[in-house]
Amino acid sequence: MMDSLDFINKTLEIMLNRYGPFMTVHEYAEVMKLQPDTVYKQIADGTVDVGTIENPNRRKHLFPTALVAQYVLTVIGNLSANDEEVDTFKLHSIVPRVK
Repeated sequence: MMDSLDFINKTLEIMLNRYGPFMTVHEYAEVMKLQPDTVYKQIADGTVDVGTIENPNRRKHLFPTALVAQYVLTVIGNLSANDEEVDTFKLHSIVPRVK
């Protein structure tokens, strides 16, 4: 049986292998089950759930894959009926989230 820390590490490993260290808006939208246009609107409004890194030379926003994995695991953890304390890794956004 896989314990919670193994699950966290395996999830992060799978996402890093699939997307690399950064995800594009389209990849992020795929994981979050959103349309890319919705993600662009969230970025513009400052309401996106995960901080992005903007490359101004290419007008491109990138999402750190580890932060996306952490967010997804947090959402899953909040939905869980399991009341046990879960060991998680702590990551912080490179770009502060604007509210």
